[in-house]
Amino acid sequence: MPMFTDIKEIKQYTNVSNRLDFELLKTYIEEALRVKVYPYVSKTIVSEASGETLELLKKAVANYAIAYAIPFLKVNLSNTGGNYYTDDKMEKSPWYDLRDLGLSSIAIADRALNNCIELLITEGKLQRSNGIISTVNEFEKYYSLNSSWEVFTKLQPIMQWVWESMLAPQLSTCTPNDLRNYPTIWEKLQRTTVFFTIAEAAQVHSFSFTTTAIIQQWEELPWQKSKILNAAEVYAVAQRLQQLARHELAQLKQLLEKEAIACYVPSNAARQVEKLKSGLYF
Repeated sequence: MPMFTDIKEIKQYTNVSNRLDFELLKTYIEEALRVKVYPYVSKTIVSEASGETLELLKKAVANYAIAYAIPFLKVNLSNTGGNYYTDDKMEKSPWYDLRDLGLSSIAIADRALNNCIELLITEGKLQRSNGIISTVNEFEKYYSLNSSWEVFTKLQPIMQWVWESMLAPQLSTCTPNDLRNYPTIWEKLQRTTVFFTIAEAAQVHSFSFTTTAIIQQWEELPWQKSKILNAAEVYAVAQRLQQLARHELAQLKQLLEKEAIACYVPSNAARQVEKLKSGLYF
């Protein structure tokens, strides 16, 4: 059974005209499901969804579909090339209004999908991962992802690398499971992981940054680039977060020693001062 049956149903979740051709949107609804939903919520769960879960999925898909459709709603292709649709009865929206519509649609969709996934985890229909940071909401306690599971998923390999290469060698034989039951220590470990992860992500040039968040850039919305930091600004973000991460790591090791956590045995090397551009660290 299709998720939507007509344009009036779409209109319940996003601001579109009743005259918008529903057949035109079908392609973008399918794309929204394939690219934005199914990687995180399976087809089976989507097909069986009901109640609040279904409402959140519909809100997400409707708004993702509109964002995908914006560049194509005014243009069609024929044997003579690309042609603009015209509507003499209404004044045309300026480009920045279309930009804001697209960005707003993405934000609404990302929040709805995130809320849906959290609900499914609470209901036991999706498994929470066993990593140091297991959900978008956990990550966003320390740094914003604009509620995007797409960004979070792409960051997970970096988080694993941060643990294996930057944290585990500093924490003796401690594993995340050893520290999970100590709230203050666990929060410090999460914060350290997030700061190192964002600093690394900023340097591999695979992500886009705004002044407040790391985001997934939509090529379908070229105007989005107006909100993205340039290379020098991103480098400054990376340097600052590396500084914060090293500070948090130093405090984490102090906490482990103070609480006499059995798996942590401070080494002489760990006590030596490390001189970096941003300061002195233990």
